[in-house]
Amino acid sequence: MPADLTPALQWLNQRRRDFRDDDSGASTVEMVMGMAMAIGLSLSVMDVVTRGIDNLSGDIRDFLTDYEITTSFNRAEAGPDRIE
Repeated sequence: MPADLTPALQWLNQRRRDFRDDDSGASTVEMVMGMAMAIGLSLSVMDVVTRGIDNLSGDIRDFLTDYEITTSFNRAEAGPDRIE
């Protein structure tokens, strides 16, 4: 290695070590990116769940709309196993 490059390489090597050991800014960036990913994932899940709930509530509405509720016990409408 030429002698005139040795100080520059030592300086670069020291800068690389300093960058590797100093993570104060990197942890902030990682936290912001992690939070952004978590929020994005939450919004995606919320969209999927909302569509599923809307579909299910529509099915329940359709079923209950056609369902007839009897409010009294009418013996004439009782089946063949009625007790008299």
